[in-house]
This record gives sequence, structure tokens and C-alpha cells, in this order.
Amino acid sequence: MIERLVDEIIERYEALSGQLADPAIFAEPGRFAEVSKAHADLQEAYDLAREFAAAQAALVDAETLMAEGGLDAEMKEYLSDEKAAARETMARLEDAI
Repeated sequence: MIERLVDEIIERYEALSGQLADPAIFAEPGRFAEVSKAHADLQEAYDLAREFAAAQAALVDAETLMAEGGLDAEMKEYLSDEKAAARETMARLEDAI
């Protein structure tokens, strides 16, 4: 559920960024101000969503490496720490998003 919300926030923000980059936005009076405000209003949520997505990717990467096996004890400990940190970050951000 949170993953879907994160994806929606990122997609919406990037769509607004694309609109702001299009010179045609100035052809419609008030459109630039409307899109610019929506973009600014979404900035904080976007930053949190990107951080959540990065933590989620780090968790998946660590789990994938651990599942492949053949790791020494030091690497296993490092990956376990990475997984714990990613989960902690995701939990914190889930509350903030």
C-alpha cells in the first residue's frame, strides 16, 4: 500500500516537473502558477517518497546478495546491518508520508 502511494507521489511530481519544463505552459493564463504551486506543495512528499524508494531498493539489493550465498561472515553482518537500516528508514518514512 505505501509502495503504491510512493509511486503515485513520484509520478505526479515528475509529471508536474515535465509540465513546468514545457514552454507551452505559458500559453494558458494562470496555468504556470497553478502547476508551479502544485509542484511546490508536493516537494516535501516527493523528497520523502524518493528516500523511501531508495531505502526499499537498498533492502532488496541486500536481500538479493544474501540469497545468492557464498558470503563471508563480515559481508553477512554488513548486509544484515544494511537491511536493518533500510527497514528502519522505511518505517520512519512511512509515518511521515
